[in-house]
Amino acid sequence: METASFKKNDQPLVDERGFTLIEQIIVLAILGFLIAGTASVLPQILAMQKNSGRLATLNVLRSKVISTLRNSQAFQETLTDGANAGAFVCWTSTPSDCSAIVAPVAFTPVQSDGSRMFGSYNPRGNPGHGFDFDGNFCTGYDAATPNPQCPIRLDLTWLPICPEVATGLPCSRPSLQVQLTFSLSMPEELNFRVDLNQLNSTVLISGDSKIGHAENCPQYEVVTGVSHRGNLECEHSETIWGKEPL
Repeated sequence: METASFKKNDQPLVDERGFTLIEQIIVLAILGFLIAGTASVLPQILAMQKNSGRLATLNVLRSKVISTLRNSQAFQETLTDGANAGAFVCWTSTPSDCSAIVAPVAFTPVQSDGSRMFGSYNPRGNPGHGFDFDGNFCTGYDAATPNPQCPIRLDLTWLPICPEVATGLPCSRPSLQVQLTFSLSMPEELNFRVDLNQLNSTVLISGDSKIGHAENCPQYEVVTGVSHRGNLECEHSETIWGKEPL
């Protein structure tokens, strides 16, 4: 039986020389380039992740407030809470007429059990009330001097919807247009940029008058006016439910 044999001067199947000095230099240069590129991009990636978390906090705050505003019992508690003394006089008085309200009126949201939202949050009476980026209530918000420990502010205002005024009727316990407005006051080095217009929301709350009464319009619709025949005009509006989270 024949067997294969190799001579001493036969060439090996694999080149065992290894890398030359030039090849090693090229490899190191490529590795250095990749490391340098990663190092420059990593801070941007971390900043994007942090900003995503901050934006999520703002969306959670907005969703919680909108959910409370939609609760009819919470609305009744909001009307009578001491923090809102004078804010809803035209709505709660008898007779009721809010036709003179032409400028937004600030108020503090109250939960259905009568407690303040987020502990003691009272934006109407305390300009320093705000939130940190974990969504926790804080008292150090300052629009003039940024405070990274309390950089978020959420204000709520309302205006009456009074289409009946055009017919000569009083604007009695009308539906309300509630505006949620975010403000941010934070140092530039935190590098957080967000379009607040995409966060600010409008919510409609049905009132007790015939304009806006729940039984006068289909579910999720509000009365927008009175026809020339005296019939109520209803319209579906996405703003009843606020804006979808970003």
